[in-house]
Amino acid sequence: MSNRPTQMTNGQDNSTPLPRPAAMGKAVRLAVGIALLFFFAQVIRQTPAFLAVETRWRIPGGEWWIAAIGCFWALPRVVNDGLGRAWGHRPQWVYLAMVLVAAGSDLLIYKALWAKPLGMLVLLMVLYVFGFAGISFLVAALAAVPG
Repeated sequence: MSNRPTQMTNGQDNSTPLPRPAAMGKAVRLAVGIALLFFFAQVIRQTPAFLAVETRWRIPGGEWWIAAIGCFWALPRVVNDGLGRAWGHRPQWVYLAMVLVAAGSDLLIYKALWAKPLGMLVLLMVLYVFGFAGISFLVAALAAVPG
């Protein structure tokens, strides 16, 4: 039996190895990996905006929140695949608890909803997801990983 991933049918392993990706599959994985690492670099450039203290109940402007929602949605998959665990949605629950603590500390320390603790937490999540996924797609393209 080979070490290649096999196809599952109705939860049963039929021991048919998945085919390696063709040129188009490799190109798509390479393009997605490059795009994710590009977004990673763009987020790093915006670090001062993430960490700036906003007055009262305001949050920083821009479209970064769309990326943050996408990263939150992808968080269980990225954490579970990255650590080789089957934790389900627990990473999201832990992250939400950390967001509540960070927002509370922002309010107590800075008298603002968005300040360094919450900004750093969101920044780290976005960087982790974009960085991990970008590198994963590049490795999958270069190694021609099936699946």
